[in-house]
Amino acid sequence: MKFKSVFMSYSKTMVPVNGKTPELKPEMPIRYAAYTAFNYFYRNMILNEKGTLIDNDPESLHYFRVSSKRLRVALSVFRPYLNQTQINYFKDEIKTLAPILGSPRDIDVYLEFLTEEVLPEISADERKSLKKYIEFFKESRRNLRRPVMEKINSARYRNFKRRFEVLLAKGLSGCRNSSSSGIAKFAEREINSGVKSLLRTARLLLRRSSDKRLHRFRIECRKMRYRTELFLSLLGDDGKKTARILVEIQNALGGWHDSVTACEKLDHFLELHPQFRRSSSIRNLRKIQKHRIGRFKRKFFRKLKEIRKIRKFV
Repeated sequence: MKFKSVFMSYSKTMVPVNGKTPELKPEMPIRYAAYTAFNYFYRNMILNEKGTLIDNDPESLHYFRVSSKRLRVALSVFRPYLNQTQINYFKDEIKTLAPILGSPRDIDVYLEFLTEEVLPEISADERKSLKKYIEFFKESRRNLRRPVMEKINSARYRNFKRRFEVLLAKGLSGCRNSSSSGIAKFAEREINSGVKSLLRTARLLLRRSSDKRLHRFRIECRKMRYRTELFLSLLGDDGKKTARILVEIQNALGGWHDSVTACEKLDHFLELHPQFRRSSSIRNLRKIQKHRIGRFKRKFFRKLKEIRKIRKFV
């Protein structure tokens, strides 16, 4: 009952929240630290879920998606110390959110780019033409709301939440005095292992590396960032430095990926509306988007050199 009352107090808030780091203490037993982290990310996930239902701020959906990914990372990190079959079930259920939340978020990012970066830079005549293009994606975004609502209101998703809240209630009450070793050394080993793996992959990346390979590295970098931020309260200044470098690399690769998919969106639009192929605003938009691909790719390889500064954990 204590857990439920705390949980409900959080869920009444509707402001988007990007919770990154649970409050873990060095002396915490590993299993208790695991449930503390699960509880933290799950509450953030549900808080942003409620904001997504209201739909008055696109950042709620964004952080709903991010907090679900952070929870999946935490489940993976602590899986060896818990019931692995049970943990796998929860990971698989959370993973079903990814494509449903990813599609509308992708369009939100694109619409923000179009309205904030492109429209102010083009002529009034071009702006009028481009607004028709923007409306196409606004309509696509509205259509993608229905699958999100259906997922949140589905019996399967409600069952997942019910079972996960039972897991949290039992775990938080039953593992406080666990005899397992403290979390501090475990956290350092986890970050050490992850950084070494990331460095090995980074050394193989070249400017001519395929888009697919860069995309895989982007995902690996994001997971390593989430793992680092999971333990940030235990890692001191070196952990903060590591997280900062990973954020900068991920942001550069994220900008590159958004630019690549922006070109794909434009091509899809022109397949459906070939009459716009001669539009000067569309031609200019294509140039802007291709330029962004090169700019973010160059930025990524500059930032990639920073990864060599991650020394503490290797």
